[in-house]
Amino acid sequence: MGREYEKAVDYVRRMISSGSLNVGDRLPTERELSLELDISRNSTREAMRMLENMGIIVSRHGSGNYISGNMERTISDMIHMMLALKQVSRHDICDFRRSMEKTVCHAVIDRLEAGSDKPDELDMAAELAYSMDCSDSETDRRFHYLLVKASGNAFIDILMSALIDVYREWIDEALEAINGDDKLHLKKAHEDIINALHSRDKSACDRAIDMHYNINEQSLTGQLLSFK
Repeated sequence: MGREYEKAVDYVRRMISSGSLNVGDRLPTERELSLELDISRNSTREAMRMLENMGIIVSRHGSGNYISGNMERTISDMIHMMLALKQVSRHDICDFRRSMEKTVCHAVIDRLEAGSDKPDELDMAAELAYSMDCSDSETDRRFHYLLVKASGNAFIDILMSALIDVYREWIDEALEAINGDDKLHLKKAHEDIINALHSRDKSACDRAIDMHYNINEQSLTGQLLSFK
């Protein structure tokens, strides 16, 4: 016989899959779930802890448990653990994010070429690109997140949000370390990304993204990377 708490986890999953529970909805109380599923309160409580650790629910003190759908946190925590266990390296994640950034920009171009209205986020990213202080890591994160939102792809949004969170500490280190010339190159890379998106040039996007990540990785690793 399976562990009792699994009955509660499966029950909540089925309710979500059937549309009975959506983001923001309140779950039945632990007592109600225990009676409904004929399991102990301890098992129900264990199931709620597991669902919260998975980012599926959030517990609000004195109010109950609610569907949160915060998958970004779950993915981010998983990546942090893989780093701690040395299953992946910083280099692996940097390479993956570089590739994903290109995927994001290609998705924005595809969206524009499909005849969609220009996303507001693209205009907002453009304003940042031409005015931003490249030593401001928070502004840099916002620029890249706006591009993600402009892609219009919910899965890319979830995955990149998790990567941006993992990358947060590293990019703070990188931007603190870069010199004046590299700050200018980084600003130009941001501007080149925007210009390539406006001209719908995927190859130019890729070159600008490579320039951007070469600067960051050179700062993080101390290795000299040539711009292409």
